Amino acid sequence: MSSTDKDQYFRRAEEAWRRWSRLLFLSSRDMELLEELWEREVPLRAVLKAIEEGFIAVFKRKKKRMISLWSLRKRIEKEARKTLSLEAGKSLKIGRKIPEHYKEMLERAWALLEEGKFEEAVALDEEITSRVWEEASPEERQGALDWAEVRIKNLGVSRRIKEEILLRGAKLRLRERKGVPSIF
Repeated sequence: MSSTDKDQYFRRAEEAWRRWSRLLFLSSRDMELLEELWEREVPLRAVLKAIEEGFIAVFKRKKKRMISLWSLRKRIEKEARKTLSLEAGKSLKIGRKIPEHYKEMLERAWALLEEGKFEEAVALDEEITSRVWEEASPEERQGALDWAEVRIKNLGVSRRIKEEILLRGAKLRLRERKGVPSIF
């Protein structure tokens, strides 16, 4: 992989970190971990998912404590194993019946990832999520929102962040229920 790919990997991880953390920068230890993850070819989506899940877990606790990317390394490893096992089956061949009109988009997203075009893959994955949401009935949307609300009820975050997490969780839940796997 090229240095441009590496720059994108680091930039996307740092952007995700800043989105959740009050700290503007990763520590040198965190950067060393990112370097190691890059060298081991740990998928970026595993790092991003571990960051999101790590912060959500912290927000659910009554006693908040600062976390570092380093403290999420076990979670990253777990996500990496899960992601790599999905990649081995391309997620499209794991026995699910995927709605036909999403198959081509998912295959394009996988191809973009394999080419190292993270930005385009993210954009396409988000487009798929938006389409699933738009095509759902009002009842399906409300059911997904209710499901997500129960899971984030006790998060100790601002209302804006809570609403963002709620909507994202509801969209991903609906996508899962429709049988459209997420590549991130």
